[in-house]
Amino acid sequence: KYHMGNQVRYAFCLQDVQKLIANGDFGEVFYGEGEYLHDMDDIAGTRGPDHWRIQNDIPQTTLLGGGPHAIDTLRWLMGVRFVEVQAFHADFKTEWHTLHTTAALFKADNGAVVKVTVSYGMVRPYCLYYSVYGTEGSFERTRDQGGATQETTNYLYHSKLSGARRMMPVTVPNWNNPRLQRQHTLGHGTMEIEQAQQFLRAITEDSEPAIGPREAARSIAAGICALMSADQGGGQVTIPTFDK
Repeated sequence: KYHMGNQVRYAFCLQDVQKLIANGDFGEVFYGEGEYLHDMDDIAGTRGPDHWRIQNDIPQTTLLGGGPHAIDTLRWLMGVRFVEVQAFHADFKTEWHTLHTTAALFKADNGAVVKVTVSYGMVRPYCLYYSVYGTEGSFERTRDQGGATQETTNYLYHSKLSGARRMMPVTVPNWNNPRLQRQHTLGHGTMEIEQAQQFLRAITEDSEPAIGPREAARSIAAGICALMSADQGGGQVTIPTFDK
C-alpha cells in the first residue's frame, strides 16, 4: 500500500467545506486558489547550510516542496484533476539561492480555472490559504491563521442567503480535531494522526488509501509540469491524468 503524505487533507477546518462542495451545495465549481506561503528564513534560518531544504546541490523547489500542500489539497477540495498548466517564477532568489516565488495557473478537467502560488521569500507569517468558488456558493480561508491548536476563521457565502451583503465568518478549530483525545501544541496537530489512521485502515481492510499511487501522481505531476512551464519562462504544459 502507498499513501502520499499530505496531512492537510485532514485539517479539521477544511472537512465540512469539502463535504459541502462534494455534495454539490456550491453548485458547479469554476475557480479556486491555493497558497503555500512560508518564509525560508523561518524554515531554515537557524539550521545551517546542510539543511535539506537549502542544500546547494539540490535546493528545494517551490511546487515540489511546499507546493503539494496547495496543489493536492485544492484538488481534493474542488474534486477535480488538473489537465493543463502555465506557470512563472518571480525573478528573485532567496538568500539561500532557492526558488523565491512561483505562480501557476491550472485548467481543471471540469473546465474550472485554478491559481496556485508558492513562496519561500514572502515576508509574512506562515500561511496555507484556500478558496473555492461555485455557481451557488463561495468559500475563503483567512490568511491570518494562527497555530495548530488555535481557532481559525473560514468565510462562506451562498446564493440562498439573499439578504446577505458580506461573507459569513465561521469560527472553527484550525488543524486539530477536537474529538481526538491526543492534542498537540506544535507542528501539524492531529492531522498526521488521522492520516496515519486512514492509511492503517486501508492496510487492514485491503482498501485504497485516500491518496493512493494514482491520486498522488495526479498532484505531483501537476507540480512537475508547472515547474517545467516556469523553468522555460511560461507556456502551456499538458498534465497526465493517470487514468490507466
